Amino acid sequence: KPFWFPCMHAKVVLNATGIVFVDGIVPSEDIAGIEDAGDNVLHVHAYPHREPGCSGSRSRHYVLCTLDFANAPQAKGQWLHKYKEMWGRHRLQHVLVVLNPFSGAKKGRQIWKNIVEPLFQQAGILVEMIETTHNGHAAEIVHTAVLSQLDGIIAMGGDGILSEVMQGLLSRTDADASLVPSFPVGVIPSGTGNGFAASNLFAAGEKCAPLPAALVIVRSRLQRTDIGFVMQNNRVLYRCMLSWAWGLISDTDIEADDMRFVGPIRTTIKGIVNILRRRIYRGRIHLLLHSSDYMHGHPPMGGHVT
Repeated sequence: KPFWFPCMHAKVVLNATGIVFVDGIVPSEDIAGIEDAGDNVLHVHAYPHREPGCSGSRSRHYVLCTLDFANAPQAKGQWLHKYKEMWGRHRLQHVLVVLNPFSGAKKGRQIWKNIVEPLFQQAGILVEMIETTHNGHAAEIVHTAVLSQLDGIIAMGGDGILSEVMQGLLSRTDADASLVPSFPVGVIPSGTGNGFAASNLFAAGEKCAPLPAALVIVRSRLQRTDIGFVMQNNRVLYRCMLSWAWGLISDTDIEADDMRFVGPIRTTIKGIVNILRRRIYRGRIHLLLHSSDYMHGHPPMGGHVT
């Protein structure tokens, strides 16, 4: 049900699509939150798209919209009470942010302070932020977090910090319980490799950047994703969200870590160097079919590929 109130001699309505004015609309997709500014005033924190530039890209920018409820003060409380539920924002109240300050160009703290934290404050989300200090720290943090007191965990960095968060989440003693498999995890891209964030933001029609990522998280719309497991002797060795590699790709990724001063191109440079060195990795691959493959008429496959 929309809520009407007079504002500057015009009718304004709050509904499931956003805030509708006589001459236009501010979509809920563009709004981080609505804040009580005191007296009869509400502040609407919005991030609409700019007009496309020479490159054709459409970046977002901050716009503050002030609504005066002097002619209908009772409607102000209704707006504050109803907008989150109407837009599905009530599910996200308290989150844990795990920040890797060393990822990418080491601007994680700056991005958090100038972009992400203010947007979460505008959305009225209670945030606990923890910086990682060593390799594997994110997994340790998530492994011991009290999930029942959180509505989600957000990894801020590159694909590495997200992987650690998932390792910690899936290695918990309660990992098979009903809470963990459906527990929301978000990502703010601020690293060198942001493959997972880029894929999901592209699907949401957004650029791969911290601001759009934070805005997508605030919208609180969940998207299921698959998790891969690498097992040996019925024991899980690795868990992955993007890919699992062995040989040249994994060596290049690991060895390029010492070239962070070069920037994102470091993995390309290291990959070319390793190819020119003609590194050879000898291994044997066996294909083990799942029982469902036999049921669907696929013949057993023996042997191996070297």
